[in-house]
Amino acid sequence: MTDRDKVEEFLLKELTHVSPFNPDKDFEKVNKYKNGNFGISSLAFSLYSNGNNPRGASSLHKYGLVYEDGKSIFSISFFKKKEDDKNGYLFVVAPTGSAIVDKVNTFIQRVFSNKELPIQGVYIRYLDLNLYVEFIKKGYLPVKEYPFCPESPEEDETFNNCLVKIDDVVILDGKERRVNKIHHLEGDSGKKVKYAYARFRNFLQRNDIKYRLESLTGKNAVQALDVITSHFDMLTRQGKRAGSSIEDHINSISSKILKNEACVGLLGFLGKFPVSVFVGESISPDTFALYTPFTLRDESVLTNLTGAVWNADERIGLSAMSTFAYVELFSLLKQKGYEYVNLGGSEFSDLNKFKRQLGGALKPSYWVYQSRALHTKSNTAAVLL
Repeated sequence: MTDRDKVEEFLLKELTHVSPFNPDKDFEKVNKYKNGNFGISSLAFSLYSNGNNPRGASSLHKYGLVYEDGKSIFSISFFKKKEDDKNGYLFVVAPTGSAIVDKVNTFIQRVFSNKELPIQGVYIRYLDLNLYVEFIKKGYLPVKEYPFCPESPEEDETFNNCLVKIDDVVILDGKERRVNKIHHLEGDSGKKVKYAYARFRNFLQRNDIKYRLESLTGKNAVQALDVITSHFDMLTRQGKRAGSSIEDHINSISSKILKNEACVGLLGFLGKFPVSVFVGESISPDTFALYTPFTLRDESVLTNLTGAVWNADERIGLSAMSTFAYVELFSLLKQKGYEYVNLGGSEFSDLNKFKRQLGGALKPSYWVYQSRALHTKSNTAAVLL
């Protein structure tokens, strides 16, 4: 039994309104709370509360737990900072609904009252500004004072240039895409998407190859996993920082997620070779949230994949494939009726810069933290008063 198993066993046995999250059955339960918050969706719950990550492995509940009482909801999980740490942290994702601050506070009090649980604190994430202020008034602490990850105090909410208006990036004209200059960006930054799209389009034409997106299904999920694995292997080999892991995205390509009509999974091909995975979900009538977005762009990976050796002329423009893939995705989502794409926040400034160049406007969200010791102390003081 893992430490997370122990926490989940207690939560399911002792706390009302807590149950295992099953995205193929519970998505309608989540849908009624959607309000444009990136953290409120079946995919968000399945990713941010996943039980696949070794730092928070669950034997039974790979999609995490959920609290839902008919009027409010939040996702629940447990993670450690390092796999071999003695204690870990409870995570509450996107609490939403009536009297939600009081409900979360009571929930946390109940968890902290069990001294046998290997929990030393709680992180609450995907808060809007109003909820953030309410939790601070309750005695919760700004997460920057107690970061889960020192380099990225709010993990992939540390930087938040994430909301893209599709028409700012690309206009559909029949089968053609007219890629725009991003007008709210200064200087040449606004032209980078336009130029990158043209470079890769020229690469395709020069080498007589096509890039296409097709639906992600149970039949090609193995290919999607190969793309995700190759992406993280590339980051490791190049010594680049990665805020998430392969295990964090396994749930995104599961059949349980893809059964939800609000979810869209796509596999991108360069010729006959899979190179992209995009999985997301509607979070409002006009906004699509993207949770799993990977496109292979490392030349050595593509050489191994295709068996081709690209000479200097042939590979010109190859590095722009990721930007091209995003524009193709935006175009497809526009055809489906979406006006906006929320790309999610970023752990690191370089990834945030890429999202800004894609047109990402600022849409912040917030974390708070409370330690078991401070929470117990403050509540004891309140009782004495």
